[in-house]
Amino acid sequence: MKCSNPNANVDFFNELDRNLNRLVRNVLQPDSLPRHSSEAAKFQGMAVHDEGEMYAIELDLPGMAVCDVSIEVNDRVLSITGERKRPEFPEGTTVILDERGYGKFSRCVQLAKDADAEHIDAVYVDGVLRIAVLKIQKPAPHKIAIRTAESC
Repeated sequence: MKCSNPNANVDFFNELDRNLNRLVRNVLQPDSLPRHSSEAAKFQGMAVHDEGEMYAIELDLPGMAVCDVSIEVNDRVLSITGERKRPEFPEGTTVILDERGYGKFSRCVQLAKDADAEHIDAVYVDGVLRIAVLKIQKPAPHKIAIRTAESC
């Protein structure tokens, strides 16, 4: 049997892949992803990288003031919260289109076991918040002298 639309299988698998990815994200991080279309506008894009000696967390916060963002660590969970305020328009202004999200947001990241929760640095440049979490340095291997009553 020949398929009338050669792209039908590709479209089906692409849609299946998108839905499975969405399901997995909701299971892994249910508190940090949008559940409703009104919340989708508040969702802040985030990336987490392992850069060898540290972890880097980047959050897109364009147009936000640094004083409207807060970062804290509690029980090995890094929480980033903030609020994007709705701009005030002059009286008589008619908003034709505004797709920007406003309101409070919160993102949480469970720190890895080798993350040093005491050594975290945050920098906000050009609308991107970059958080560097150093890794706990493992001691270098070294020989241990064995003591005995006899000498070798």
